[in-house]
Amino acid sequence: QAAKKHGSKPIQGCEVYVTDDHTKRGKRHHLTLMAENAVYSVASPEGCAAILWGDAARAPEAAERLKLTSADLIGFGIVDRAIEEPLGGAHRDAPAFIARVLDAVDGELSALESLKPDELREARRARFRRIGAWEQTAQARLAPALT
Repeated sequence: QAAKKHGSKPIQGCEVYVTDDHTKRGKRHHLTLMAENAVYSVASPEGCAAILWGDAARAPEAAERLKLTSADLIGFGIVDRAIEEPLGGAHRDAPAFIARVLDAVDGELSALESLKPDELREARRARFRRIGAWEQTAQARLAPALT
């Protein structure tokens, strides 16, 4: 409903397509929302531990080093916002959590509507350049810690 209201649609919970009313062309803008107790990673802690140390039993250590919680990822600028979950987790009150997700998407779409297309493109470009720069500069610092 929130997406229809704004003429857009959420894609896999992490991308939002926003229609620019000035040009009537679809503009793709990345906006990442995350459940507060979710994790977001390209590899599981078990897989990471097996690859790095040849021992999946080191998964708790890998999980800590992966920094895959919503708080960690917000701090890195990878996730924009964590959506608060009901007490005990989203599965405890799915309808309430779904309402929070829809409200969050609606609010974020409303905020994007006030920006000009050039501003949105530049913000998106700067965001992804920042993430890439972190990976390049952090790699050397983190290498000794991963052994």
